[in-house]
This record gives sequence, structure tokens and C-alpha cells, in this order.
Amino acid sequence: MAVTQKPFTVHNGRLAFIGRRVLESYYLLFSVHSTLLRWVPTIPRNTIEAAQEHLPDAELTDALSANPGIVRSVGLYKVMGETVQAVVGGVYHQFGGSVAHRLFHTRILPHILLPNQHGGVPMEFHARALSISERMGGLEASKLKQ
Repeated sequence: MAVTQKPFTVHNGRLAFIGRRVLESYYLLFSVHSTLLRWVPTIPRNTIEAAQEHLPDAELTDALSANPGIVRSVGLYKVMGETVQAVVGGVYHQFGGSVAHRLFHTRILPHILLPNQHGGVPMEFHARALSISERMGGLEASKLKQ
């Protein structure tokens, strides 16, 4: 109810704020403790600068307004993301960090791996992420079980 009802939007914003920080922290801890972490730039800086010069913001706005389906889908993803953040913030607030940590590794991280797709967790981290998830009980684990 707190996620969908209008009177709770102030609380949703607070929970989403907390949830965003919790998710960022757990993902950072997951990636930093990996021996595979080596940052290598994939796009040269001059390529990014050339792309920015080629397509000014006004053209991007025109392109998005010409295809409202894109804007609608982006809005949907934003709402879904805010909802996940608010739920994680609520779990963290109500049950504490250990339960939120288990929730992250068993319910969220396995779903953002996105094998062979651009935008997901890098492939090098998949085995470790699934191993941690299984060690914590997998997708069917009780979130409150210690």
C-alpha cells in the first residue's frame, strides 16, 4: 500500500532515497571485493566529445518527442526502479541491514545480471553473484532466515 497510494508518496520518496543508497552500497561492496575488478575505458574520451558535439540536447529532445513510446517506456522503467528502491528502503528500515543484504543478493542481483546483454552486470561477475545468491539460500530463500 505504501508504494502505490497517494498519501504515502512522501514516505515513498524517503524510502526510495534510503533504498537507493542501500542498493548502491551493496553493489559497490559486491564489485569492490571482486578480484576481477579492473577498470578499462571502453570508449575513448574523444569519441564521447565528438558524439556530444554531433547531437546537441535540442536534437535529442526533438527525437524523444517524435517517438512518445520511448518516453513512455523510460517513464515506466523509472517508476519500476523507484518502486524497487522504496521496497528495499522499507525492508532496510523495518528489518535492518542484514535482511536488506540478503534481499539484494537473492532477489535483486540475480535479476540484473542480464547475460549477453548490454547494460547488465559484467559477465565476469556472474559466477560470483550466483554463488553468493546460492550460499544465502537462492531465489527461494527466506529473507528473514539468518
